[in-house]
Amino acid sequence: MDKGSSGEKELAAYFCTSIVPTPEWIAQLRQALFARLPEFMVPVYFTPIDEIPLNISGKLDRRRLPAISRQQVGAHGYQPPRTRVELALIEAYQEVLGIKQVGITDNFFQIGGHSLLALRLATIIESKLGKPVEIVDIFRYSTPRELAETFTRDALNLDKETLLTISETGSDEAIFLVHPVFGLAYPYLALSNCMQSERIYGLNNPAFGHEQGRFASIEQQAENYVSEIQKVQPQGPYRLGGWSYGGIVAYEMAQILRAQGQEVERLVLIDSFFASSQNWQQPDNLALQSFMFKEGVDPKSAFGKAFSVELRHTPALLMNYQPSAYEGRVDYLQASRKRDHDNPLIFDNLSNDWQRLVKGEFYLYHIDATHDDLFKEDKIEQTANVLRQIFSRQDVFSETDTLMSEIE
Repeated sequence: MDKGSSGEKELAAYFCTSIVPTPEWIAQLRQALFARLPEFMVPVYFTPIDEIPLNISGKLDRRRLPAISRQQVGAHGYQPPRTRVELALIEAYQEVLGIKQVGITDNFFQIGGHSLLALRLATIIESKLGKPVEIVDIFRYSTPRELAETFTRDALNLDKETLLTISETGSDEAIFLVHPVFGLAYPYLALSNCMQSERIYGLNNPAFGHEQGRFASIEQQAENYVSEIQKVQPQGPYRLGGWSYGGIVAYEMAQILRAQGQEVERLVLIDSFFASSQNWQQPDNLALQSFMFKEGVDPKSAFGKAFSVELRHTPALLMNYQPSAYEGRVDYLQASRKRDHDNPLIFDNLSNDWQRLVKGEFYLYHIDATHDDLFKEDKIEQTANVLRQIFSRQDVFSETDTLMSEIE
């Protein structure tokens, strides 16, 4: 591990080879690793050495390792920018990633980028081009060349489709995951590398960033989302889930589907809570802006303003929601670590509230993470591992089982 220029910990690799490692060769090595490892386990930097330095005990002598080579390469070699937009995007990539050279075919997520840095990238792109870019588009169009093409369209087309495709392979019964409080399902894109055998959709709020046309209640939102998922899967059994606020909407969706006579095979709540069980008030603007800054979102940017709309409107729905008892099975993933900073939108350890409501089977799983970190790079494999086993119908954990494996 090494701390990069962005301040984030980054994985670096030293390797020995009998050939001269060209940039193209290293790019092929990285691609091979991406096919076999989760994204967060693929090194950001590769440094060739003649031999592995050992101390007198036969262990690695870290002090004799050369400085890490921070030169980044893309899969097709360096290709320079051709337009003003591509140049600005390349400069934004270089600033966020702290590297000297990025080409127009370099994939943001294969040269050191990740979901948290994507938030920062969106802010910097807007400051350079004067036009905003959606976070979802950074995931969909990850190279400067691809992303530049989106600027020929409306750069702030927030009326995206409700269903976001995470993975298209897998069984006939899809997994549907509802967005968290900020209205977009892009955190679930991290599951695409970890759950490749499943067909997964995320649900975005179709009114994201708009003051008008918003849902009046969680019940109304759930009805809309049920109609959306039935466009791609008209009949059950259904597999639903959601992180944080998304779990509440998924819970209500399950109630609606069961009332229709449909089978809900799995309902997974990922560290979700309902505010009516707490002495909870809507966070003020200062608390929300502080939270956004900690997440790398500039409240004054176009994306930040859209983000703010969600954080103003969605908690009100949560405060007015009174969940009813559920007769089916519920799997609850609980973040076992308490928050390490002030997030005004969540509470810790609230599984007991759900156990009182659920009249069917209730399975509790612990993830060694805070609420905010469940879908971040160093915890996604733990979260995905539990989800994979739940959705694949493997009842391998009991109520008292705890997942505490630490990824360094």
